[in-house]
Amino acid sequence: MKKIYVIADFSQENQKTIRAAAANAQLTFLPACELTPANIADVDAVVGPLPKALIPQAKKLEYLQLCSAGADAYLTPGLLPEDILLCNATGAYGHAVSEHLFAGILAVTKKLHLYRDAQHRHAWESLGSVPSIAGMKAIIIGPGDIGGRLARLLRAVGVYIVCVRRTVAEKPDFADEVYTSESLNDILPCADIIAMAVPGSASTYHMISSAQFAVMKRGVILANAGRGNAIDPDALCQAVDSGIIGAAFLDVTEPEPLPKNHPLWDKQSVFITPHISGGYHMPQTRDTLAAIVAENLHRYLTGQTLINIVDRKTGYRSN
Repeated sequence: MKKIYVIADFSQENQKTIRAAAANAQLTFLPACELTPANIADVDAVVGPLPKALIPQAKKLEYLQLCSAGADAYLTPGLLPEDILLCNATGAYGHAVSEHLFAGILAVTKKLHLYRDAQHRHAWESLGSVPSIAGMKAIIIGPGDIGGRLARLLRAVGVYIVCVRRTVAEKPDFADEVYTSESLNDILPCADIIAMAVPGSASTYHMISSAQFAVMKRGVILANAGRGNAIDPDALCQAVDSGIIGAAFLDVTEPEPLPKNHPLWDKQSVFITPHISGGYHMPQTRDTLAAIVAENLHRYLTGQTLINIVDRKTGYRSN
């Protein structure tokens, strides 16, 4: 009988769903703080953020199911043995994060963050004209679960969608145009909105930096809810100060937490939320995550191919 630890936080109803999928296993729910070198030694599978220090003691580990869409914390060469199946939670967070990005893009377009600042000053004043996003052109960098859902939301209100992805693929129904990342600098000048939802990897590190800001049109809206280190923070500060970035909506930053003395905090055109869009603030997220975990545990225990297997070289799911 397979021994499985679930160290992620699930509701009682979620736990029932997961237990039903793993009825033929020895399944235990416990907090990560209760893991020890002794009790991890004979575990076959772990669901949740397995502490890196305990990986060498997990001698029998066959399968690690992450509860995050990003797997970059486990991609350091030599950290996780290659024979261990590593799966992420792609599909769990698209609903919540795409709505968060959509709300942020609308907010900064309509200057709602600036009006909130004015409210705190008790200032009843007009801040001038605002554009409609209908007819704007948005570049979605990373049109996966999150980016694809965002594209559909934006397209529904009249935004023209250009997607940028790693590899050549058929154009999805939510896109008007699709390019690979090699063409990014060529198409950036056309964007009114740039939205990013990419995982952390060597290929996405500072993929938006001085060279990319230099070719953007003035006043572009930038939104990021993937990884903070996809944007060079020093270059971003300069782009905001120069007016290239008309407004930035950031749910992720480099570093995190953003230090209290970081200049981004005080820039009027920057709207920051503390990496909360992909958490469990929306109840549906936890339910969807539980369904993904249950499906994969069932597949694992019945010898089927798992979903969301992570490609260790790219950090993206491979199926």
